[in-house]
Amino acid sequence: MARKKTILVDFTRIGIAGGFGQICANFAPRLAKAESDLFRFVFLVKRGLAGSFGNKVGYAEVSEKEKLLPFLLPEADLWHATDQDFRYRRHAKGCKQLLTVHDLNFLYEKTPLKQKRYLRRLQSRVDGSDHLTAISHFTRNDIEAHIDLKGKRVEVIQNGIEDLSALRPQRPAFDNQAPFFFTIGQVRPKKNFHVLVEMMKAFPEHRLYICGPDNHPYAEKVREEIARCQLQDRVLLTGQISPDEKAWLYARCEAFLFPSFAEGFGLPVLEAMQFGKPVFASNSTSLPEVCGPYATLWDNYQPDYLARSVKDGMERFAADPRIARDEREYALSFNYDRYTERYMELYQEILFGKQAGKEV
Repeated sequence: MARKKTILVDFTRIGIAGGFGQICANFAPRLAKAESDLFRFVFLVKRGLAGSFGNKVGYAEVSEKEKLLPFLLPEADLWHATDQDFRYRRHAKGCKQLLTVHDLNFLYEKTPLKQKRYLRRLQSRVDGSDHLTAISHFTRNDIEAHIDLKGKRVEVIQNGIEDLSALRPQRPAFDNQAPFFFTIGQVRPKKNFHVLVEMMKAFPEHRLYICGPDNHPYAEKVREEIARCQLQDRVLLTGQISPDEKAWLYARCEAFLFPSFAEGFGLPVLEAMQFGKPVFASNSTSLPEVCGPYATLWDNYQPDYLARSVKDGMERFAADPRIARDEREYALSFNYDRYTERYMELYQEILFGKQAGKEV
C-alpha cells in the first residue's frame, strides 16, 4: 500500500475568542474523525493540547521556540494555514502550501499607510502559498482586487455554524427578565457597537446586551456613549459569556443587532437565524452575502433610522411565521460537516489531482 500523504493543519487558534478560534474548534474534531485511505493528519496545537481529538491523528505542539526556529516544525506533504495571520509555517521541499484567507478587514478599518503595510504582508503570504481558499465570495473578491495572485485561483469554502441546540441554555447573571436585544463579538471599532446606544432611547422597555471580550480601548468609547445617553441601567457591556449563556440569549432575545462594518463572514447573524430571530445587520462587506434575504440591512447608522427599521422589521417578522421557519433552514445549510467534506475534497485535489467539486 502506498504511503499516506501527511497533511499538517494549523489549529493553534483553538481556545481563543472570536471567529478563528470558533472555526478551528469545530473543524478539528470533524477532521479527526474523517476516514481516509489517502491522508494522515497532524494537528499543530499549542502546548498541552496534544491528544485532545483522539489518537487517529498526530499532534505537533508548538511554542515561541518554533515560531523563531521554523526548521523545528514537522515536515508534511501539505501544510494548511487555517488563517492569514498564522504564526507558524515551515516551507520544505515537496510540501504544498494551502492558505485560508478570512478577510481583508484592514481595508475598512486602517489608515491608508497601515493598509499598505498589511497588504504587503498578505501579498508575501499569498506568494508563499500554492493554493488559496476564502471564507466568502466577498473575501475572494477583495483578494482578487487587491492581491497579485499570479494565476492562482481562490476556492470559496464558506464557514459552517455550530448547532447550538445541543447546548444547555443558561440564563446569565446580568439578565433582569426585561425584554432585550442581543449582540455579540469582540468589542473593537469594526463592530461599531456604539451606534446602537442612542437608538435604545426609542425602546424604553428594552435592554441591550453587548457581549464579548471588552478589553480593547474601543470599549471605553462605548461606555462613554452609554453614560452620555444616561442608559447605564439598560445598555450593558457584559464581557465574555459562556456558550450556554450565548444559546440562552439567542433563544430569548427580541432581535439580534449586528452593526459591524467589516466582516469576512459574520457567523453571529447565522447563529441568530438558527434560533428563528429577527436579524438586523450592516449592509456592508460580507454581510449581505451571508444574510441572504433573511435580515434587515442597515444603510446608515442614524439613531432614528435604526430604531424605525428595527420596529418595522420586528412587526413584519411577527406577522409572517414563515420568515422564522425559512431562515432556520437557511442557517442550518451552513454546517461544519459539509465544510469538512469540502476541505477533504480540496486536499485530494491538491495532492492527487482530483476535482474538489463546485463552490457552495
